[in-house]
Amino acid sequence: MVVTATGSSVKMTPFELYPAKGRATGGVRTHRFLKGETRLMLAWVGSRPAGSATNGTAVELPEVDPRRDGSGTAHPGPDVVGHLIERG
Repeated sequence: MVVTATGSSVKMTPFELYPAKGRATGGVRTHRFLKGETRLMLAWVGSRPAGSATNGTAVELPEVDPRRDGSGTAHPGPDVVGHLIERG
């Protein structure tokens, strides 16, 4: 899963939807900015993402978005993303 956040939008896209190479080897765009967005605040790649605020409270992430170069979902976003670990 690829998770990107701008501070006003968040996007989650399955990693396998991205090509191995793209844009003449100049990279692959993962998040299209909306008006007023100028940079990513967070980017994360891994399986089973879990979002959190800086105070440790859980932040629900949006549904998966299959558009690999689309804009994100309106959402203030998590401050941190990590792997979800389940303990028995």
